[in-house]
Amino acid sequence: MSNIFDEDTFGKPYRIISNGEESVNIYQKQDGELISDEGDSFGNVNDDGIDDRLDSFESEWRETHWNKSDWADYYGCDENQVDDCMDDDIKDCY
Repeated sequence: MSNIFDEDTFGKPYRIISNGEESVNIYQKQDGELISDEGDSFGNVNDDGIDDRLDSFESEWRETHWNKSDWADYYGCDENQVDDCMDDDIKDCY
């Protein structure tokens, strides 16, 4: 994934959320605003509840960004069989 925000323009890295295969970076802009490289805005680093908002975002992000291990658990197979399990699952839909 290409980051649309960089440190020179939007501040310093604040948090990285990763599933081991994909990640999203949260940056702290000079004015204290927190923003992701996917364009999400969370408010100011000094806001009450900012950590809760970031934790909620992280939880939701992880729910929609599964890695091979998550899919293997879902299908009950080995990680090297995930693609085949997905193909079988898609074929069952038709």
